[in-house]
Amino acid sequence: MSIPELLSQRRSDVLARWRELVASADPRPSLRPRGEDPFHDPVGMALRRATEAVYDEVAGGRGGTAGGEPLEALIKIRAVQGMSAARAVGFLLDLRRVLVEVCGTQLEAEPAAARAELDARIDAVALAAFDVYVGCRQRLSDVRVRETASRYHLLLERAGLLATEAGASQAQAAAPAGGTSP
Repeated sequence: MSIPELLSQRRSDVLARWRELVASADPRPSLRPRGEDPFHDPVGMALRRATEAVYDEVAGGRGGTAGGEPLEALIKIRAVQGMSAARAVGFLLDLRRVLVEVCGTQLEAEPAAARAELDARIDAVALAAFDVYVGCRQRLSDVRVRETASRYHLLLERAGLLATEAGASQAQAAAPAGGTSP
């Protein structure tokens, strides 16, 4: 049996164990998956969708999508929650451990080249997720800088330490036309 066939056969077992491992790793109970309803548990739904997308990609040997939109959505949630990069993306590397737990001897019976290719696909997804995480954190940082600059600018205007555009245009209209004063 090939690795894609084995992973297809053991899909539900691997996904259940992987999600259990991810949920137990988060010390904050409020962020753990709590059910199937996407409105009551959006983080849990994002986790379910992302783990399925990543697993299907890794198991199927497809390239290019790196977990797609579901993984990107989950990584964005984790970036906004302020998780470190290791915690936000590290769950993807846990897939390797779960595969060994669930598929153990059957996986070891496969050729080393096939196992190395599987590991490379997992690593590629983790690296793509890291890129998403870094991009999200950069955008959050940019928003915070713009917000701080805007507040600072507003405070300076209110304190009268900064000429407003309306005030500047009024001063220009009040100035004599010839540029000379009487």
